[in-house]
Amino acid sequence: MAIPIGISRLTGLGRAGSDLTEFMAEPEPSALLHTICAFANDIRNAGGGYIVLGAEPVPETHDIRISGIAPDSADAMLRMVSEISRLIIPFYEPKAETVMHEGKRLIVLRCKGGRGRPYTAPDDADAPESGRRCYIRKQGRSVPAAPHDENRLWLLSLGTPYDERPCIPAAPSDLDEELIRDCLRKSRSPLAGSSGEKTLRELSDDLDLLEGLPGEERPRNAAILMFGKDPQKYLPQAVIRLISVPDPGDGRITERTFSGTLPCQIRSALAHIRNALTEMVIKHSDRAEADRIWNFPYPAAEEILSFAVCFRSYEAAEPVDVRISGTEIRIRFPAGPAADSADGEAGGSLTGNIPENRRIPELMREMGFDAAWKSGFPGAAAALRHNGSPPLRIMTDTGRSSLTVIITVHRKFITEAIKRDARYQERILSALGSGSLQLTEISAAMGYRGISKKLSDTVRAMTDGGTLQQFTGPQRRLLYRKI
Repeated sequence: MAIPIGISRLTGLGRAGSDLTEFMAEPEPSALLHTICAFANDIRNAGGGYIVLGAEPVPETHDIRISGIAPDSADAMLRMVSEISRLIIPFYEPKAETVMHEGKRLIVLRCKGGRGRPYTAPDDADAPESGRRCYIRKQGRSVPAAPHDENRLWLLSLGTPYDERPCIPAAPSDLDEELIRDCLRKSRSPLAGSSGEKTLRELSDDLDLLEGLPGEERPRNAAILMFGKDPQKYLPQAVIRLISVPDPGDGRITERTFSGTLPCQIRSALAHIRNALTEMVIKHSDRAEADRIWNFPYPAAEEILSFAVCFRSYEAAEPVDVRISGTEIRIRFPAGPAADSADGEAGGSLTGNIPENRRIPELMREMGFDAAWKSGFPGAAAALRHNGSPPLRIMTDTGRSSLTVIITVHRKFITEAIKRDARYQERILSALGSGSLQLTEISAAMGYRGISKKLSDTVRAMTDGGTLQQFTGPQRRLLYRKI
């Protein structure tokens, strides 16, 4: 059975997905065994990973050197993979495929995250009676699990990620057969060549989209979200809500909701975001080359939004919220993978994170979304540095139930009007302090006698954008507080 993702895509990623890919030119049995075991344990809940035999990373670069496997060695290597996989307890076996790339033979192992975690393997593949340990992926290497990592594996084994669970009200017929084929073709998947001859059931089996006994199968939640004819029929919370506030002071707010499959939502929302981007050309008297800068670099918004859709909690009732103003793009998603991350500026990485989903990122990777390979926002951070923009800001709420990532506008685009609006919002936040106030109380704290239109419009914009929270307090008073 063909592996969904193409070898060209795997080798083209280089070391970008090092926690999800491993390249071995001449695999040593113990190292290969430990890597298979580590991907099976899938401590990041990212869906496992890929091992490419016959290729290796070039030191200190992001390139992959293709050495290939001799034709008379391929069968022996496959036998070795099968033999050492039997040393893993509980039983686990990766999917193997021999492929040709750049005229050379390679073996690709698809090591899906297993359901029998934690998995253990001998320290020495040649001495199976040697001590056994759990192995995990950490910083691009397969290492023995520390005691707290083993505890995490036990906790992960107690539950199935929401996106892997069956969508009980749905049926296989709720999946769009042509959409599956179209996605396979666009992503240049090895499965695309034979997809036209296969039934919906066979395509679903190839992509592991169904769960249940024969005759009683149900689509997984991930399958409905990626290939459903009407995903919101079963998962109404799975949408992107975009709010555009060009000027908080004039009351003009545009709100749009993007529905459909997840790839469709991402593309539609990004097209809308692109319309809000502005380029500035700065010419210089001492050189011919002009500088070109953007208010917000598009690659940063693209990576963060794709990441949010991949890794948000789909059990939460809230959508992914995108707020665009003259000073920032703010992307907020529920329960995200960074529940343990600290607030503040970030260079594109997240710490202490376990992704909420496992099957959605896996399908997104197979469909060509690079953000699904990441454990943070390295591409976004690099795009901001290249553009000369301020670094990303990452915030969580008090209960760590959501993650907000903020792209700040380039300083060259900050006009006096924007500065005035920013100062006005700071006055509102200062008036609130750490408490909760009604709108009339906010107005009084700012020194006004009544509620002006500018104040009510600005508070509404700050509430829609996630800076303030509106709630009903004692005696049914409508209160506001800082998030």
